Amino acid sequence: MSPDYVLSVVDVTKTFGSFTALQGMSFHVKKGEILGLVGPNGSGKTTCMNVISGSYRADRGSLHFMGKNIQRTPASKLSHMGMNRTFQIPRPFKGLTVRENLQIAATFVRREAMGLEEIASFIGLEDSLDKESGMLNSTQQKLLDLGRALATGPTLLLVDELGAGMNPHELDITIERLQRLAKQGISMIVVEHLMSFVRQLTERVIVMNAGKEIFEGTLDDAVRNEEVVRVYLGGGTP
Repeated sequence: MSPDYVLSVVDVTKTFGSFTALQGMSFHVKKGEILGLVGPNGSGKTTCMNVISGSYRADRGSLHFMGKNIQRTPASKLSHMGMNRTFQIPRPFKGLTVRENLQIAATFVRREAMGLEEIASFIGLEDSLDKESGMLNSTQQKLLDLGRALATGPTLLLVDELGAGMNPHELDITIERLQRLAKQGISMIVVEHLMSFVRQLTERVIVMNAGKEIFEGTLDDAVRNEEVVRVYLGGGTP
């Protein structure tokens, strides 16, 4: 594994019974890079994120994070090592306040990270610190999910459809926030269906179909790739 790589995924395969969800996935992520992971529904994006984050165990291949083999490392330990994630459907402790949600995440890993007030300000919830998270709207809950991940002081952040349901203004602010994190050296893998979001946020994307990588490069180059157009874009332009 190159010392420039925060994450290295080599020939990773994951099956569920007779169904192969991932077939020989290989890619890397550099420090401070935002890598887009895109593809049609059922292409294996979420399975790939779950394997990387320790929710699933790969059947074959290798995964290295910060130079360490993590193929058999559970998600809880990966959080201590500096990897965390957001989810398509946020998972806050709804009976607890925003402040308490952030405190739990920070206490769990016992690592120095951004201060809780700094995180709340960064995600735009500084005026809601003492509000129960169950009272937040869907966008605010997504941002709290991001805040909880940041409270663990991640080196690698897995971002799963954070932009879904946001209006154009919220999307612009979210892009700016994630780019600021990248400038601070935090690497990201972003799964997203909103191609305008992906285009503004990433320099490199991996396009998946049927559990395999079919393209790696810029999104603008992807839309000119015949196979990508055929299986993902349906002949259209994002």
